[in-house]
Amino acid sequence: MSASGLLSEKASTKILNRESFGPDTVIFKEGDRGVKAYVVTRGTVDIVTKTVDGKYKKLKSFNEGEMFGEMSLLNGEKRSAHAISKDGCELLVVEQTVLKEKLDAADPFIKFWIEFLSERIRDMSKRVS
Repeated sequence: MSASGLLSEKASTKILNRESFGPDTVIFKEGDRGVKAYVVTRGTVDIVTKTVDGKYKKLKSFNEGEMFGEMSLLNGEKRSAHAISKDGCELLVVEQTVLKEKLDAADPFIKFWIEFLSERIRDMSKRVS
């Protein structure tokens, strides 16, 4: 199921804001503190990293209904890549404070499981890079 399928229009307007970005606009940079995650509602977002020769390498693209930026939100680490709006996009914004409220209210086992999986994914990503 896509992230947009999990968020009804009614629920999303109560807890999520929307942000729009023009073409080739930086949404966040590698090294930034992660305080937001995003769900693409229109457009495409490229996740890129700078190579040793100063060029950018695309790691992944996110399209309508997909979420990105969630790892920094979950584990508090800095952003591991840049997010750039490809042709202009509209995004639903998940604020760190909203996520924290939801996690604090969650079953302790579910909270543990999310934190565990988040750390596992981050460790695996570090090994690959």
